[in-house]
Amino acid sequence: MLGGVRIATVARVVLAALAVVPFGGLGAFREQMVTGDIADSVDQGRFLIARYDDNGRISYQVAALKNKPPKGGQVYLLGGSAVREWTTSDEELAGAIERRCGRSVRALTLASSMQGFANALAIIDNLPVARRGGVVVIGFHQASFADSQSDARAQLSGVPLLMESPALREFFAEHGGGKPSGNVATGLRKYLASYLDKRGVPAFRGRPVEYLQHRYDVRGPLSLAAKQAKVTQFKSNLGAPNGPFFTYFDLNAALLRRCAMLARSKGYEVLLMENPQDAAAVGSAYDVYKQKYRPFCRRLVRKQAAHYVNLNTRVALHDTDFYDLAHLLRSGSTKWTPALTATIAGIIEDHQPEKTSSPSPSPSAARPGGDEPEGRPDRVASDESAAPSENAEGLALWRRLALVLVTAAALLPPLARYRALRRPPSLRGRRAGIGRGSPADPSAGGSRRRPPRRSRSPLPTLFLLGALALVGAVFITVVVALVAGGGVGFGGLLWRTLVAAAVLDVVSLVMMAGVRERHGGV
Repeated sequence: MLGGVRIATVARVVLAALAVVPFGGLGAFREQMVTGDIADSVDQGRFLIARYDDNGRISYQVAALKNKPPKGGQVYLLGGSAVREWTTSDEELAGAIERRCGRSVRALTLASSMQGFANALAIIDNLPVARRGGVVVIGFHQASFADSQSDARAQLSGVPLLMESPALREFFAEHGGGKPSGNVATGLRKYLASYLDKRGVPAFRGRPVEYLQHRYDVRGPLSLAAKQAKVTQFKSNLGAPNGPFFTYFDLNAALLRRCAMLARSKGYEVLLMENPQDAAAVGSAYDVYKQKYRPFCRRLVRKQAAHYVNLNTRVALHDTDFYDLAHLLRSGSTKWTPALTATIAGIIEDHQPEKTSSPSPSPSAARPGGDEPEGRPDRVASDESAAPSENAEGLALWRRLALVLVTAAALLPPLARYRALRRPPSLRGRRAGIGRGSPADPSAGGSRRRPPRRSRSPLPTLFLLGALALVGAVFITVVVALVAGGGVGFGGLLWRTLVAAAVLDVVSLVMMAGVRERHGGV
């Protein structure tokens, strides 16, 4: 027994709460990631799992872009970990571009280890519309075309990037043989499990993690023999005649094509750029792969009005500038950045005038050739520019007021049980003076001595405090939505309200059962 209530009853209360509360938290987390409100809730340093958490940083930065879209020009670098090592910092790249073309831009590296074209498509799908011009740079090499369909489809479940992508779902509906399954909740659960494992719950209140973009300078370059061993490993594994490169080339080529189409439809210039390559170690070993993807890239440039550049022919890179075959050390990035800057600045000067109206491209503008068999209608996020009408604002206000009423109606029944919990039915007779030793009980001899007070269980009081906390949390959310204009959707607020009501209802029912059990089943 614990305070007059069996331990089994307390266990049922705890399990009932744990069975419902995490799902409410997960739903709120998902909504914040989708809307971008996570950037207002926690800073990046406390969001990252570790210093090298590329995917966590990309997920956070893209959410922050939704929350506060840039007002000026935008430059985004997408691709694998080799792209991450192209520049010394985003600020340095943005400053170099501004000095070169006289345009203020924001540069952001959204590259991550093992990033494929499916991940790049999800990122582009979540980028804001380029209202004042922008450039999406997609870096790649032969391994970029070796992602299997299962690897690419994993992004539908929010793995590894915590974001949803209607464009990626549409792509696999056309190319994947059936309706795509999975949603971002899977990725969110994996992220939370990994976060708790690596950092624990107090991390949101502890010291933030500083993201580490460059990781190879402290190691120094591999030996030439070790680099050549990596070439042999690729040719016998991913690049084998029946290996993933040749098996999945068409799938990855179609994904890259869709990336270019979507970026163009959102107002961005598209720059396809080959990754740096250690020519001393590779030699001509990768020519067979280049002969397959380079003609495709040239056709894509013609049909999508994109740009294709191989800076390896312009930058004099030495073997000691590479950690391995493609990852640059600081000495290599200082050589690569000026050429990259000149290329991006030239595109901005030639294709994006100083004052640019909001893009509204037609399908023919995104596909100059007009013969793209796997194209789809251009999608422009016009909802960002459309100002809500007075009727829409009034409707939103009425929905929020309705939410307040629903909240009150849903939470009143469990709170009404509080009085019953404080004094069970078996004790109500004593309130009226009927009991042993009272004047109304003749058999007791008319004694007026008050019966000894029985100790009460602390659980009802704890339940009341928990109920008030939940009610307060829900109403604070509603008030914030009313004042801030509804950053959280009506459906999400209503769903969270019902979850809170369900928790209270289950807990109160179980505690009522415990009280009745204590007082003889009355």
